[in-house]
Amino acid sequence: MPGIRYPQSVVGIAGSGATLTIRTRESITVEVLDAPDGVRPHGGAVTGSGEVTVRLSARSRVERGTIRLRVTGGTDGTVREVSLPVRIWGPRMSFICLAQSSNRHAGWDPRPMAQYYRRDDDELVTYDSDDEGNHAWVHARKLERIFHKWGTPITWLIDDTVAAEQASQISAWHAEFGDAVAYLPRSYFYFNKRNYNLTHRCDEIAEIIRPEIDRLETAFADADWPVYCRTMGADQW
Repeated sequence: MPGIRYPQSVVGIAGSGATLTIRTRESITVEVLDAPDGVRPHGGAVTGSGEVTVRLSARSRVERGTIRLRVTGGTDGTVREVSLPVRIWGPRMSFICLAQSSNRHAGWDPRPMAQYYRRDDDELVTYDSDDEGNHAWVHARKLERIFHKWGTPITWLIDDTVAAEQASQISAWHAEFGDAVAYLPRSYFYFNKRNYNLTHRCDEIAEIIRPEIDRLETAFADADWPVYCRTMGADQW
């Protein structure tokens, strides 16, 4: 179903419940087919467009669970079954989120730090023009191997350039380890003497980042993981 974006996971607090929101351009009907013990929907199927929200009760903790949905398109009646990971935390619990970032740095050249930016085949990662990337994905992979060795999920802070190259890989890690994706705007540090946000209005910044977010989410939809991002990071540079 094109134009439908799902949450990457369903997260709630025992006793307070959780919400599951699907973003869609067309009218859809969402029905919960199966859920972990103690997690139940309020009422039956939900129909709507824009943002379609299913409200869930949650009586107890769920360490690792799955909720299964039936989504029916209102235009042509297309039916799709979707499974989403579920985590229900206890009250006053805390957790650590491990994040790795890789976004395009316009004008950046890794050659002065060649020892840090080599692929597995020991070839230096360089770019002939700004259109070819200029990001540190190969560097981020070094810590990825450590985290995933112990089964630890990673939240990937990336931009649309990295998503176009690595959406399939991150989608596979999501299925195996529970990795998530968030949006990190590209950096123009090498061309800006001052932070862009300090010299432009909020609506001007929004005009820049919205197309990038759309391209990022499209890349993941093309990799058969049609999700949306609810989190945006800030590059310290």
